[in-house]
Amino acid sequence: MESETIINRALPKSQKSRADFLTNYLSIMYSIIRLFIVVNLVTLSQQILAQSLRLKGGLNISEMRQEDNEEYYSASSSYKSLMGFNFGATAEFPIKPWFSIESGLLLSSKGFKIDYHFDLLGDSIDLDAKLNPIYLEIPVEAIFRRQFKHVNLIAGLGPFLAIGIDGQIKSVLKVNDEIDTVSDKIRWGSDEANDQFRRLDLGLVFRLGLEVEAFQLNCSYDFGLANVSSSRENDLRVNSRTLSLSIAYKLADFDKIRAKNLVE
Repeated sequence: MESETIINRALPKSQKSRADFLTNYLSIMYSIIRLFIVVNLVTLSQQILAQSLRLKGGLNISEMRQEDNEEYYSASSSYKSLMGFNFGATAEFPIKPWFSIESGLLLSSKGFKIDYHFDLLGDSIDLDAKLNPIYLEIPVEAIFRRQFKHVNLIAGLGPFLAIGIDGQIKSVLKVNDEIDTVSDKIRWGSDEANDQFRRLDLGLVFRLGLEVEAFQLNCSYDFGLANVSSSRENDLRVNSRTLSLSIAYKLADFDKIRAKNLVE
């Protein structure tokens, strides 16, 4: 071996036995490491094959909790919930018959709307605004199951990370009989002077659901913990809140497929 030749040339003859020992030791360690990697890859592939894949989609009812040092704005009747959507795929990794870990990638539409009316200097003014950020959301939930005959009761809890990728702000201002409509893309970032929403959101998700064969009916609640407002003026804090209703369908259960293939 080239490495052995190099070592032998570098040492006196009296130390060549040490060089041989070192070469053999490194060769054995290299073989052990390769075996360790292969075993772990096989184990990982078995765990992946034990997962279930689901496609899910549904309805979001969202709002954003807004307050600063002077006022809790969301308590106003002018602030209302906004309808949106959720869609994506999830993968479930069973740990026990009653316990598993589920994660996935979801496209989720959130936000809120404002419906505000006031009179100013004899003019009747109506403002209708919708703020609709769209996120890629990654939940990681601990799932607990309890079977009742042919129905499974599901409860889930865990963190989520959401990344803002798109969104729109649309406002309609009506002054007496004159209407002015403005629509613009959400500006993501942390620049207080130019941006509107910070791109990252994180929080906790709670879920209850029913499972019948390949179908799941879920009701979940996202409790945002991050301040998603780009502005920090007067200690402004904006947190997302989303109630989601969704239906999920199991596309594949690789554990059953693998068992079937072994039987055949």
